[in-house]
Amino acid sequence: KYTEFLPSLNVSIEFADDAFLRVGAARMLARPRMDQLNPGGGISFDVAKRANTDINASPWSGTVGNARLRPLMAETLDISVEKYFGRGAYISAGGFYKYLENWIYRQSELYDFTGTEVPDGGTTATYLGVVSQWKNGNGGRIYGLEASLSLPFATFASGLDGFGVLASGSYTKSKVREGGAAAIPMPGLSTWVVNSTAYFEKAGFQARVSGRYRSKFLAEVSGLSLARDRFMAKSEFVVDAQIGYTFQDGPLAGLGVLLQGSNLTNEPFVTYYNDDPRQIRDYQNYGRNFMAGITYKF
Repeated sequence: KYTEFLPSLNVSIEFADDAFLRVGAARMLARPRMDQLNPGGGISFDVAKRANTDINASPWSGTVGNARLRPLMAETLDISVEKYFGRGAYISAGGFYKYLENWIYRQSELYDFTGTEVPDGGTTATYLGVVSQWKNGNGGRIYGLEASLSLPFATFASGLDGFGVLASGSYTKSKVREGGAAAIPMPGLSTWVVNSTAYFEKAGFQARVSGRYRSKFLAEVSGLSLARDRFMAKSEFVVDAQIGYTFQDGPLAGLGVLLQGSNLTNEPFVTYYNDDPRQIRDYQNYGRNFMAGITYKF
């Protein structure tokens, strides 16, 4: 059982016409994953190492979850400046800082396996080994900058009504510590992420093309027995597009048709060893994906 106090505050100040300063602060909670809370575990015995007495090469090892894990806790602060102009146009820029009170990671501890049966009934030079368990440990921090833009072209010329662009970008740095080891970036976070969309929407027609870039990042991927392993993943650039039309009048009014294509660049997901992109660990090519749909609005 645990009790956490989670206050939050959001303040918006209009310091000029259609210009706002926004500040948000909060204490936040994220519960551990279910596989981390799993109280079960497993024991391994390596027959080839049965004569070893060095704990670092012991034949015994084990893994176990932890049903008593506490949630991840963080104090967060977000500040942004936003300017609105025209119809649907705006630009914003801001920064964020998140202090992690703790971090969940596997911690290894010495364990005495005395009393555990040797699988083949033979002998072993030692019953000492290492067991790794999910535990709460040191925290870390996440901080960075972000900006976004929405620009309908009709803001500048009525002849371009229906055309527009959307764009956003973020720069993120993160550090978490796992015991006495050197700090690592938080898994799943790229330093740079950029999204952009060009679109046309008018008289029932809609068409848009979107691109997303993210720089390399520390990825959590499935290993043996679906355990999560961490490896660096290469940067990627993914392009998606869609086109559609919704009938505005007549007997087909309300009927819409849509065609979508995702990953048009056929971008692979690539992980590698030792922070060296040449040492490929895994290369996954998902291919392009196309979908067609029909909707009807009464």
